[in-house]
Amino acid sequence: MAGIILSILSLLLGFGCMLAKLLFCGSFLMGIAPVLVGFFLLTSIQLLFVGLLGEYLGVMFLYVRRLPHVFELERLNLEARVP
Repeated sequence: MAGIILSILSLLLGFGCMLAKLLFCGSFLMGIAPVLVGFFLLTSIQLLFVGLLGEYLGVMFLYVRRLPHVFELERLNLEARVP
């Protein structure tokens, strides 16, 4: 979830820097802003994929252990089936 939010924020920051460069091209200094935007974008993409990998591993862990979806303590008003 953090990767998605940071990706969106870094893309908005990148578009804001690009818009500021286009509007104020005389007074806008080149510097660390493009490096920071690129860094935040790549870091957020890495967070996104680590989150997806974690979700995948969690599902595979539950599948391998074959845990029941519901735990029941007792059954009421149900007769046991005899094969």
